[in-house]
Amino acid sequence: GSQSVSPENDAFSIGIRAKNEGNMPEAIRNLTIAASNPDENIRKPALNMLADCYMTEGNQQKTIETYETLLAIEHDEFVRKNIQEKLANSYADNGNLNKALEIYQSQYATSQSLDNVLKICDTYERMNNKEALIRQINEYTSKHPEDKGNFERYIQTKETVQKPAETEDKAIESENNPEQ
Repeated sequence: GSQSVSPENDAFSIGIRAKNEGNMPEAIRNLTIAASNPDENIRKPALNMLADCYMTEGNQQKTIETYETLLAIEHDEFVRKNIQEKLANSYADNGNLNKALEIYQSQYATSQSLDNVLKICDTYERMNNKEALIRQINEYTSKHPEDKGNFERYIQTKETVQKPAETEDKAIESENNPEQ
């Protein structure tokens, strides 16, 4: 009948196929059309996949814009969390650590998960904010002492920097004295 397939529906399926085949320019072109569909059941997944395509292409700015557009129309809490996570990771990859941290912290406020706190710690480490990093670790491990082992890599950073230097010195010594 006349209701067969709208151009947006068609663009959506072509976009998915192109994405799966790794043809990002074709996927982006078609998913952009699909993302203008008034039907949210097409618009939302189209935006989500479009953002993934931009991410694959390394276009951080477009990735961020697309996730933000999607967040504005997505109301399901579980889906929103997933999009916020991707958005925060995109901000972090784009070097906007403050924006990433803001999202990680708001997620941590709702679910005090180990995964959330590790993302916050990674971000503090990248910001070189040792005070905040230590404060966050202490706050979390005081409530969850069983998870202490997950934070050892942050605490041991200083020690591990020293060790390779010593072995390098020995390697240089043995080069200079081949008789050993």
